[in-house]
Amino acid sequence: MYAYIFDSFLQDRKYQHDIGQIENRLATLGIQGKMEKMTILKNFQEAAKQAIKRGADTLVAVGNDETVTKILPQLIEANVTLGLIPLGPNQTIAKVFGLPVGVNACDALSRRIVRKIDVGQANTNYFVFSLVTPPGLVADCGKYSITSLDPTGTMTIANFPIAEAHGSPDDGKLELIVAPGEQRGWGSFKRGTSGSVFPISHAKLTSPGAPASVMLDGQITVKTPITIEVAKKKLTVIVGKGREF
Repeated sequence: MYAYIFDSFLQDRKYQHDIGQIENRLATLGIQGKMEKMTILKNFQEAAKQAIKRGADTLVAVGNDETVTKILPQLIEANVTLGLIPLGPNQTIAKVFGLPVGVNACDALSRRIVRKIDVGQANTNYFVFSLVTPPGLVADCGKYSITSLDPTGTMTIANFPIAEAHGSPDDGKLELIVAPGEQRGWGSFKRGTSGSVFPISHAKLTSPGAPASVMLDGQITVKTPITIEVAKKKLTVIVGKGREF
């Protein structure tokens, strides 16, 4: 059974035409289900819990990267399949999953091509693609430690192939990338930079001084010290034909 969670930013009038098209297309395809339209007063994780409690085995996030991040813990802990209908800005996840923005993503849901992927875990938080550190952190990987010799250099721990990393999201490994200089944003490096890549299964991130903030999937902030590992449970996702893995 499908359940749909519409992000609160979709209340903006400019998205109403798209939402109407999506609802009609889902009905045509016969995959309509309970729809929860969020407001700033509603709790995403509680909405996800209730949808799962009602019997949803596929939870569809209608929105963007942030929408997925908000319901990720419930998906993993309940072993529920993730679907995504991308709307609005910030669509890195949709691009990697090969999903078109808007109503055409409904057809990908209907085709139901599924993949099981690894999920990174940072303390009690999860990330799908990557986490990015500020300069100066140290990664203790057991037999060795890693840090950037560049005082402005950062580290990225990636689950998907981004920048210099070429790993697979289903190989049970993460890749730690040490990048010199400033990053352009989560999941990508400035043009012309080159980093070193280390396959890892776990690491502990520490800051020599005060606790530092590490960003997960460009959305969640976690303070050091942080234990990083591949989560024991995999995430089942619905992907499109143009997926990048």
